[in-house]
Amino acid sequence: MAVSIKNGFKRFGNGNLVLNNINVNVSSGEIYGILGASGCGKTTLLSCVVGLRQLDSGQVTVCDQSRPHNLGSFCGYMPQETALVNVLTIREVLKYFGLLYGMETKEIETGLSN
Repeated sequence: MAVSIKNGFKRFGNGNLVLNNINVNVSSGEIYGILGASGCGKTTLLSCVVGLRQLDSGQVTVCDQSRPHNLGSFCGYMPQETALVNVLTIREVLKYFGLLYGMETKEIETGLSN
């Protein structure tokens, strides 16, 4: 599987359940569309796949890696809004672009803490 999500759950701080037992398998070479109403969890799901967010419980596997690291070298996403800062925190935006440019997570975190 290129992407596999098993029993994925994600809540936000206010207790709002955004992902409720999500199970998805996408084989290599498949094109997979995610459709749904605003606020249903599409962006949250994709941000968990690319490693910007973590599920509260469940497992994301990308190319046989159970914890995706440095996916920015071959995997990225752009939310519906053109400005990432409307969807992600500033820290998440900087991490996202760092990963896109092939930076190591440790290097990004060091830069963010300075």
